[in-house]
Amino acid sequence: MDVYHIEPEPVSVKKRIERALLALAIFIAANFVFHHLWSSRHGLSAEEYIVDGVIAMATDFFSAKRKPYDVEIDDEEIRLHGGDWLNERVRRGRIRLVRELSGWPWGQPSLMISEHGPIVSRLLGCVSIPRTASEYPQIKAKALNWMNIG
Repeated sequence: MDVYHIEPEPVSVKKRIERALLALAIFIAANFVFHHLWSSRHGLSAEEYIVDGVIAMATDFFSAKRKPYDVEIDDEEIRLHGGDWLNERVRRGRIRLVRELSGWPWGQPSLMISEHGPIVSRLLGCVSIPRTASEYPQIKAKALNWMNIG
C-alpha cells in the first residue's frame, strides 16, 4: 500500500475575496427570493441585509483554509483520510468519473475521481488530488486504468 501525504496550497487572498463576493451574491439572491415569495414579512431592512451579508462574506472568507490529508492507494482502493472531507474512497472497476478541475472559485486545480456521475459526485463526495501533488501523474494514470477496467 502506498501512502501519500498531501499538503494543500494556501488559498490566495484574491481567491478568498472572489469566493466571499460570490457567497454574498448568492446569499442576497436567496434571501430576496425567500422573503418575497414565501415569507409573510416582505423583505428585510437595509441594516439586516448588510449585517447578514457581512456575516456570509466573513464566514466564507475565513473558512477557506484547507487541511492536510493522506491518500492511501492499494490494489483495490484509493482512500482519503483526514483533511476537509469525510473518509472518501473509490474502488477499482467502479470509477465512473476522472476529471481535471480548474479550481475556480472554490478550490485549487485538482483531479476529481468518483464512482458517481459529475452532478452526484459534487453532492456525495469524491476523491480529490491537487494538481500540485508530486504523485499526481501516478494517481491519475492509476485512476484512468481502473476506470477502463470497469
